Amino acid sequence: MRQIILATRQIILATRRIILATRQIILAATQIILAATQIILAATQIILAARQIILATRQIILANRQIILANTQIILANTQIILANTQIILANRQIILANRQIILANRQIILANTQIILANRQIILANTQIILANRQIILANTQIIVANTQIIVANRQIILANRQIILADTQIIVAATQIATH
Repeated sequence: MRQIILATRQIILATRRIILATRQIILAATQIILAATQIILAATQIILAARQIILATRQIILANRQIILANTQIILANTQIILANTQIILANRQIILANRQIILANRQIILANTQIILANRQIILANTQIILANRQIILANTQIIVANTQIIVANRQIILANRQIILADTQIIVAATQIATH
């Protein structure tokens, strides 16, 4: 019986140890459950934060879509501006071509004028030569005029001398007539 009591005591002790171990396991399990609850709470907070991030991302995506729409409108406006500028460029090219034609016409006019200027220069040179010849003729005529003037002066002196001779002859005749009549 002692042995049974001892065995019973050992069983009771073993049972107490098992109960203690079970309590420790329950405590550990409770701590694990508490830790798991905290993890679940943290995970819930992470999920809530992730949902907020998803909502913010959706708002960003919506804002980006609006920006894309605005950019599309800007691109369309820029395309219209480019088309208008292209038309202006084409018009400017036509103006440039017209100006080139005018420049070519002006160039031909300038070439014709250059030929006219060259002809005028030749005429000027010929006229200059004619003027020089006329000057020489005028100088020669001036010398002739001077000589003629000298001849006229000499002729006048001769006429004056002849008049004096005639006067003297008239006086001689008058004197001779007076002598003859007396």
